[in-house]
Amino acid sequence: MRIPKVKPGTFIDMFLTHMNNMETAVEYDLFGALWLLSLACQRDIYVDRPTLPVYMNLYTIFVADSGITRKSTAVTQVAKIANDFLENEPQLMLLEGKTTPEKLDEILHQSTGTHGTGRVAIAISELAVFLGLERYTNTMPILLTDLFDSPSTRKAGGSLTRGEVTQRNLFVSFLSASTPSWLYQSVNPNVVAGGFSSRCLFVVSDKSKRRIAWPSGNTRTDGLVHRLSIIREEVRRFKRITLDTPAMKAFTNWYLRRTTSVDPFTASFESREADHVLRIAGLLSVNDQKYVISVDNIRDAIRLVTDCKVSGSKLFEGTTARTTYVLGVTKIRETLISAGADGIGRARLYNSVRGRLSNSEFDAVIEVMHELGALQQFEIKLGPGRPSTLYRGTKLLASKKFTKTVLDRMA
Repeated sequence: MRIPKVKPGTFIDMFLTHMNNMETAVEYDLFGALWLLSLACQRDIYVDRPTLPVYMNLYTIFVADSGITRKSTAVTQVAKIANDFLENEPQLMLLEGKTTPEKLDEILHQSTGTHGTGRVAIAISELAVFLGLERYTNTMPILLTDLFDSPSTRKAGGSLTRGEVTQRNLFVSFLSASTPSWLYQSVNPNVVAGGFSSRCLFVVSDKSKRRIAWPSGNTRTDGLVHRLSIIREEVRRFKRITLDTPAMKAFTNWYLRRTTSVDPFTASFESREADHVLRIAGLLSVNDQKYVISVDNIRDAIRLVTDCKVSGSKLFEGTTARTTYVLGVTKIRETLISAGADGIGRARLYNSVRGRLSNSEFDAVIEVMHELGALQQFEIKLGPGRPSTLYRGTKLLASKKFTKTVLDRMA
């Protein structure tokens, strides 16, 4: 990834200098600085696009194999500065540990009641911990997808004890880290199809800035926090980010010349690509403390977002086939459970997944399920001609890890 030149003395420049004596990847340093700038912006400034304003929140995920680029260190350092900065920002809560979708809904509801706005920043170094290890049933990606566009009003599911959950003027910015293998193996069918991955910027790196045996240097964050506080005050005053004429021309030309991809991840990402470009360009203008997007801001944002798109598409190569199997196995399981002890004929069972699995893929899934003891198979003859095959599920279908077990056996 090509790191854009930033003006000396700006927040990003200060943050890159602060991280210079750590073994983190420079890509993580850049996007960590942008994420901190999003916390200074919160919901009080936006790119003034007609009818579809773009707020400055980011969903950023650092990606690398364990121990290579210090991705967890990068998240931890960003969270430390965020903690210091948010001491004087009571309406924005920082979460650094695992939570449930229900709890996050409740936090946003309570914040709305107290401050009139629900604002949360999430910084957690292990994506697997935050999203949960049960990869096909977790609902956190669905909730984060719903929150991404900073809706003005949202009514979430309530309960008998706490009643209806009402949230207003929402703002959620998310930062985490993961290994490529966890993302590849654990992608939930809803993550790509439901749009969560298209809202994330996957920042991939395979090398740190350099090896440092004995890290040293200034670890104080006072200057960074002070600069964020200045920007915070300016944000409240400016309220809107606009594009100058050259920037508008460059953005329009890029948008009209884009080609459409066919693979699910890239196609989904491209539906949000223009928003990502405007968001990154807006944060770069905030870094310049100009609050007007320049043509350089737009060009830098296009390069950075394109790099994230390419990296993300490589991460999720092959997951389309896996996702197809997930959907197919899930549907077969549901159909067998619905059929109960009466069982179901092969033709009817295959018809339930005809749009997802080919005949040979269906047979492969059925064979694995039979080997696992999750499915019983009978040959019955109801009249003249060849006997029919009847399938009946067993209690093993009720296991929460059933789909994972089948896919692991087929791998």
